[in-house]
Formats: sequence, structure tokens, C-alpha cells
Amino acid sequence: MLFSYFLIFILFMLNSKILSKKINKFPNDKQELRAVWVTPLDNSSLIIYESKEKFIENMKYILDVLTSYNMNAVVYHIRTHNNALYNSKLNPISNYWEKVNFEEFDPLKWLIDETHKRGIEFHAWLNPYRVKAKNEVTKKEVAEEYKNKGFTNNPASNENNLLLGLTGTIPTVAYMNPALSNVREFIKDTIIEIISNYNVDAIHFDDYFYYNMGANGATSGDKTILDEEDQTTYLEYIAEHPETKYKPDNAYDKADWRREQVTSLINLLHNEIKNFNLINNRYVQFGISPSGVWKSGDGIVTYNEKGDAISKGSNTSTTFEHYGSYLFADTLLWINNEWIDYMLPQTYWASDHPLCPYESLMDWWNKVVKYKKVDIYSGHGLYMADGTKTYGWSNNKNELSIQLKFLNESNADGSCIYHFSALRCYYDKKDNMSSKQIKTALIDNKFWNYKTVVNEIKAFERIELGKVQNFKVENKEISFSKLDGAKFYAIYRKELYEENYILLDVIGGDDEVIKYKDNSEGNYEYNVKPISYSNTLGEAVN
Repeated sequence: MLFSYFLIFILFMLNSKILSKKINKFPNDKQELRAVWVTPLDNSSLIIYESKEKFIENMKYILDVLTSYNMNAVVYHIRTHNNALYNSKLNPISNYWEKVNFEEFDPLKWLIDETHKRGIEFHAWLNPYRVKAKNEVTKKEVAEEYKNKGFTNNPASNENNLLLGLTGTIPTVAYMNPALSNVREFIKDTIIEIISNYNVDAIHFDDYFYYNMGANGATSGDKTILDEEDQTTYLEYIAEHPETKYKPDNAYDKADWRREQVTSLINLLHNEIKNFNLINNRYVQFGISPSGVWKSGDGIVTYNEKGDAISKGSNTSTTFEHYGSYLFADTLLWINNEWIDYMLPQTYWASDHPLCPYESLMDWWNKVVKYKKVDIYSGHGLYMADGTKTYGWSNNKNELSIQLKFLNESNADGSCIYHFSALRCYYDKKDNMSSKQIKTALIDNKFWNYKTVVNEIKAFERIELGKVQNFKVENKEISFSKLDGAKFYAIYRKELYEENYILLDVIGGDDEVIKYKDNSEGNYEYNVKPISYSNTLGEAVN
């Protein structure tokens, strides 16, 4: 008799374990960033503010497109030309948002809240130095414009802080001088103003650092960077630092000096954002999206004892390299020092490009972050699919699929598509190559055919949360108590007699009781996991 009871007990325990395993089986899908750049500069009128109602309509449309593609992040342009698509005391409001009355409605705050409700990260995209882009601009005109608007503390109000860039033969771009400490301090203050007033998930720079002032970055030949207008600043620096190794008549030295000026800003911002996060219990990332090629080389990457990548460059042949050319950005140095949280190179080339094939380029970026707490994403040039003759983008509808397949088989942490106007084509049922690329990748080849959580952030300490409390399901409405430290919540669902859950949705919420309604037909069981600010999934409820 006793043996029978013991046998029943053992069977009960085994059955309980089996049931427990079934209840807690979740898909092991790779967490990854799936993002898109959204900017008014892609000729989209969606971001131009006409009224509160129209803005909300347009932004919900953008987020609907992202949701339909199972994307989980947006890189949104909030500073295009030393201006502000947000409420700022430091920078003039962009012409795109001149109709906004911030006392009645803050569009950016609403947009960030709406984005987070959908479980989508918001990365605030800034151009740090660029001030003005128009034909035959003069520094005096730019400075007068800032003075007339009352922004006398903005460096652009003083023409001595400005440089002019060339496109062809006439000045078309005015931008702030990267070698000036007051310019760096102002950019730092601008970022602190943003992250203090807005709940952004990241500060994001693109590829505008130094600009072409006539020599196109040349360090040899008839015209070099020694002939460009920042030579005065260079000579002043040497005079003020007699111990410097830089020589006034050496273009290679000046190139190194320029890289040092840009690196000074990156290091400054890394420290400031890190300190801000520590003091304010925030988790703002700092990401950079440079042009795709650091240097062209042999693609070989080795490592020193600290895990720093050592390389001559990617296995590419393009002559445009952001280490030199006219940008002078040493992104490999920033990675090796972990001064950035993520690198999102604009790897826009098609896989069949003869000089810079996508796989060769992205393979190099994957290697250089191997031992660093830096996430690596890939920028896709979907915009090239229409109106250009850019190899696979324009003649092979599988180009995006090829690139996403390569990323899935690599150590890359996700993707970002440039730009939204191209991404929306399939959603809007347009018959063009952008639409074909999206359909082939996302529908035919089933990339992104399931929802996923943004990748864990390597730069942050891993934050592991427990489980939510007071979990209830009634008439397919889920509810549970808000969990301190949760950034988002992953909602799971499975058929009653199926073994595995699938990720149904990712949501945000600040209410004390979080609610979610499943409006689909069928009978299901539900579960939920909290997501911490390191994008780490917590425990499921029992």
C-alpha cells in the first residue's frame, strides 16, 4: 500500500515537471534591432508640422508601418542643422516645426510616449556640427540669422566659430568648427538638454563630422587640407601647445589633429551621457552611424591582449574612407575604447558591388567589435532601389534578403533601413523596386515574420528582473501589476494544447495596472515577461 502511494507521488511529480516544462517553453528567437531612419530630409512631408491632429495622424501611420513589419526601433531626426525638432532653449526651432506651440502640445514628447506604448525604442538622431545647407551661404549671413532669432549663446551666432564646406565650386554648407572647445561644450549641453527633458532611448549621430572645404580631404597633391580655411585654427592650436608633435606644414599631421578634435567630442559625450545615466538612473545609449568604410585594406583583423582590433581596413577598394577623405573620424579607435554603445555603419552597398561588396564590408565590422562591449548593426541602402543603377538594389529583388540572411548567420545585432519613404512603399502598395525588395524579404523569404525584442545592450550591466505579479486573463484581456525597472513587457500566447509560446506583442506602460487585449479569434493561453533597461528578458509567470 505504501509503495502504491509512493509510486503515485513519483508519477505526480514527474507529470508536474512535464507540465511545468510545457508551460515555460518559449521560442529561442534571436533578439535583434530592426529599425528605420525617419527624417524630413528624405522629401517626406510627414514630419512637417501643420497641426496637432495632422501630426498625430502622420506619426501613427509611421508607427503602424513599423508595427506591420515587426520592427522594434525608430531613428528619428530631431536636429538636422543646429536646430531643434523639440522644445529647446539652446537651438532655434526647425522650419519644419515652426507652427508648433509647445505650451499647448509637445510633439516629441507625445511621439516618444506613443512609440514606447508599442514597445518600440526611440533613438534621437542629431547632426552635431552642420548648421546650414543652401547655395552660396556666407558665415556672416548665418551668424546674423542666429543673432536675429535671439540665440546669441549658440556658437553659430559668431562667424568665427563657423566653417564653410564646398560641393563643387561654391560654398553650400556652413558648419561649426569641430576644433573649438566652446563648440564641443555646446553640443554636450544640447544633448544634456535633450536627455534631461525627453525619455529617449539613445542619442544617435550620423556621418557628418568634418566637411569638404575644397581639398576633399587630400593630404598630398597640388591642394591639400593645409589650404583649407581651418588652417588658422590649426596654427593657433600649435602656438598654444608648443609641446605638440604636430607640424604646421605637414598635412598628415593636420589629418591626425582633425581626428583628435572629433575624438575629443566623442569621448566627452561618452563620459557625460554615462554620468547622466548614473546620476539619474537612466539608460540612454550613445550610437554612431558613420559612412560604411573606415579604411579600405585587406579585411584582416587581429587583436591585442586587451581585445582591441588591429586592422588595415575592410576588404574593399573604395577611395572614400571616413578615417580620412574629408570626415576624419576614427571609429575603430572609438570601438576599441568603448566610447560608444553601438556602431551602425551605413553599409549601403549591394552584395554584387565590384569595389565594396556588402558581405566583405559587414564581415569586417563584425570582426572589429568581437571582444568589445559595442553592439554592431548594419545600415541597408533600400533607398537606392528606385531611380538609381546601384547594382543589386536596382536589378535584384533579393538584395535585401541576401543582406538579412548574411546578418542572421553573423554576430551582428540588427539592422536599420534608410529611409522611411522607401520602407513604406510595400505598405502603400506601390509597384516599384523598393516595394519588391520588402515583399521578397519580409513576405516571400519570411525575414521579420515574427516579433522580437531588441537585442541586449552590451554596454550596460545585465539587469535581470523577476516576474510580474497579479497576472490575470479574463475574456482575452491580460492584466498585471507594473513592475519597477521594466522598460517593456513581452506578451506571449499559445494554443491551448500546443507546447510552445510565441511572442505576440511587446508593449510599454506606466499605469499601476498594465492591460493588454487580444482581439484575435481562437482559444489561447497567455504569459508575460518583463524586459529590463538592458533589454534582458525577465521571468515568465507560472
